[in-house]
Amino acid sequence: MKLFTKSKKASTDFTDRERMLNDIQHIIDGEGKLISEEGYEDPELVKYINNLILATRSLCNASAMRMNESMSTSTSDSIISDMLHAVSSQKNSIQGMRDSSSHLVETSDSISDTAINIKEFVDNVVNTSVASVEQLAHSVDSVSQSVEEIDKVNQLVLEFKDKISKISEMVALVKEIASKSNLLALNASIEAARAGEAGLGFAVVASEVRGLAENTTESAEDITHYVTELQDGIDELVLNMGNTSKQLANETMVVKESMDNIHNVNKQMQDIDNKIDYICSCIQQQQASTEVFSRSIDELAVSYEQLSTSCNDAGQFLFETIRSFDKIRGALARDVANLSTPQWLNVFEVDHVIFTWRLHNAAGKHEELALKSLENPKGCKLGKWMEGVTDSKILELPAFKNMKKYHADLHAKSVECYEEIQKDNLDMAKRKADEADGILKNMLNELHKLQENTLLQDYKN
Repeated sequence: MKLFTKSKKASTDFTDRERMLNDIQHIIDGEGKLISEEGYEDPELVKYINNLILATRSLCNASAMRMNESMSTSTSDSIISDMLHAVSSQKNSIQGMRDSSSHLVETSDSISDTAINIKEFVDNVVNTSVASVEQLAHSVDSVSQSVEEIDKVNQLVLEFKDKISKISEMVALVKEIASKSNLLALNASIEAARAGEAGLGFAVVASEVRGLAENTTESAEDITHYVTELQDGIDELVLNMGNTSKQLANETMVVKESMDNIHNVNKQMQDIDNKIDYICSCIQQQQASTEVFSRSIDELAVSYEQLSTSCNDAGQFLFETIRSFDKIRGALARDVANLSTPQWLNVFEVDHVIFTWRLHNAAGKHEELALKSLENPKGCKLGKWMEGVTDSKILELPAFKNMKKYHADLHAKSVECYEEIQKDNLDMAKRKADEADGILKNMLNELHKLQENTLLQDYKN
């Protein structure tokens, strides 16, 4: 509602009153802070009204500074950020556990399949070894039978050798008889010659007996020759058959030892098969437990996802609430209170504590920042104040110069943090935010020195 209504009176007092009401209305509308003395016939009245305005506004200084302190406490306390960081870390950990449990289930299935394949392989080996033992047993039986048959043949050959020896003896006897027959025929021929014609018949018989003896001797020699060759062949055959029989006997022993070894291997493989059965049973139990664990992890992940969402929502609500109070704090300090320069420096301090706090929030993806406000150090309240300082004594103060440098560095570091956030390189962004904290600490040290300087106690700009 407008306080001023134009009157038809045109006195000097009314003119000052009319102008005063207009200026007061501008102040109510937020278009000015104090009334200019220019144009008033009674500037003393204007001073009193301005002093009244300043006194009224000064009443809000304590409230503004309490709110400023509250904002400093709210943003310097890292409980909310720590909570959100912990929730995020635990969420990532649970997701890692979820992935690991899924991998564990897959690995358990793979181990189970592998164990089953090993069991099948061992079963095949056992069956093969059993078949091999049976085949070797048949082979041993066949070899043993062959050895027995060779022994029989060898015995027959030895018996045959004995008979050939007897034939040799008989041939010797025949040769002896032939020799005696030949001697007898010779004597008969002599006697037939003595008898003359009477002995002619006897001479013919003697001649025939001599021929028979000679033929018998030749036949006996032939028989002796063939029997000797046969004897040599039989001897060689006996030797070979004896060696063959020994070799077969040795091989039979080797095969029997192999059979014993295979029996042992088969027994060991059966033991392994039994153990693999036990392992398979354990793996199946472990597989069932792993699947239960995996489902529990999935349920936990879902629950924690809901908790994470709730915490993020709560954090976001608190961030927005703090930001809303920050805006009220700024409006109260700027438009309502009548702060001194040291008090304004205190406000600037909290402004930049909040500034770095927001960097950490943005690095945690809890807030989005505008690049325009980050890259312009002259645009914030502190930057504007420093640009408006005209007192050369203040401008030459080391604390002022250092604070101005650190302030520019802080905004430059915030731009680096912003760029890392845009790249989604959040770890590097958090590192940049930590570096900004270090710069802020140096800047505030210089600001505190500046607050203590007597040149700023009554400085106005």
